[in-house]
Amino acid sequence: MMMKLLEENQTTDLENLVGTDKVGLTRRGFISAGALCGAAMFLGGNLLSRTVLANSVSAASGTLLGFQSIPAATADSISLPQGYTSSVLISWGHPLQAGGPAFDPSGKGTAQAQEVQFGDNNDGMCLFPMPGHKDRALMAINNEY
Repeated sequence: MMMKLLEENQTTDLENLVGTDKVGLTRRGFISAGALCGAAMFLGGNLLSRTVLANSVSAASGTLLGFQSIPAATADSISLPQGYTSSVLISWGHPLQAGGPAFDPSGKGTAQAQEVQFGDNNDGMCLFPMPGHKDRALMAINNEY
């Protein structure tokens, strides 16, 4: 008898807020609505991804930034558009100051030496043009190590 009284007198926060007669959402209805929302989000995201992919593929087949695209490659080499060249600007262990310590390729360099050498595992790089100068820029590079 006591359990029955407790069950009859228990109300949810939503029922207290809007009144028992205005709550029309059942547990089964809530789960159904959640499943429908999830399916809509999945299918909508999938359609959006396909649209973005289609646009990027059509853009890649033409020219972008003034040079021809290059085919995908798995070779351990640099691939460049026709008419372009590459050169190393700075590499792992390069001294950042004149007279800095030389790189130790054995991996036994000291912490003090590494503090004044270019790091590795670059995960970000940005080139900022210098205002008023066509031939000057500031390069910011983030190194993980």
